Amino acid sequence: GGGVTRTIDCAICRELLEVPIVKAGEEDMSVTGVFARRMYMVTPCRHIFHTDCLENWMKFRLQCPICREDLPPL
Repeated sequence: GGGVTRTIDCAICRELLEVPIVKAGEEDMSVTGVFARRMYMVTPCRHIFHTDCLENWMKFRLQCPICREDLPPL
């Protein structure tokens, strides 16, 4: 855990998104950690968005909003 986060901008809604930083090989299984992971999604091209933003985007276009790499359907 440790509660360390990184703040980024969601490229879809342009609002702030806090993403927890977890070291390789570690996993935060706390209730807070599990809840935090539901707030964001990471694309196969490793871009991060709010879950709601990306799910709504993918209803219309199956491409990453940043690099336009194809996304798998939900």
